[in-house]
Amino acid sequence: MSPSCCPCSSRRSPSRSSSGEALAPPTGSGPPPAPTERSHPRGAQGAGRGRHDDGQATPLVALLVLLAGGAVLLIAHLGHAADARARAQTAADAAALAGAVDGEEAARATAEANGAEVEVVRREGGDAWVRVRVGRATAEARARARWTP
Repeated sequence: MSPSCCPCSSRRSPSRSSSGEALAPPTGSGPPPAPTERSHPRGAQGAGRGRHDDGQATPLVALLVLLAGGAVLLIAHLGHAADARARAQTAADAAALAGAVDGEEAARATAEANGAEVEVVRREGGDAWVRVRVGRATAEARARARWTP
C-alpha cells in the first residue's frame, strides 16, 4: 500500500513549515515507513470492519430503551391491578363481617367506606355473602356471626 492512499497520510509532518520554508528531510535513508496497524486510526483496514459500520449502536440502544420503557409500563400496570385486587378483597372482607353482624345496610356502608362498589349482598340467617368491585377487580367474601354469651 502506498503512503498516499492511506487516509492517515495527511497526519504526517508536512514537507514545508507553516511559514512556507522547506523543512529538512527526515534523518535516515529511504522513504518514510508505511503506516502500521497501530499507527492507523482503525488498525489494518479497520480491523476487518467495513467503513459503513459506524452508528450501529444507536438503533440498538434505542431498541433497548424502548424495551425497558415497555417493561416499566407492564410492571406498573401489573402492580396497579394487584393493588386493586387487594383493595377489593379488603373491602369485601370488611363488608361481609359488617353484614353478618349488623345487616345489609352496614355491609354496603362499610364497602363504600373502603372505596368499593357493592354488586351483591345476601344475608341468610347469621351468614352474609358480599361481592364488591374496585376498578376492574372484583372480590367475594363470606362471614358468619356467632354470639357467645
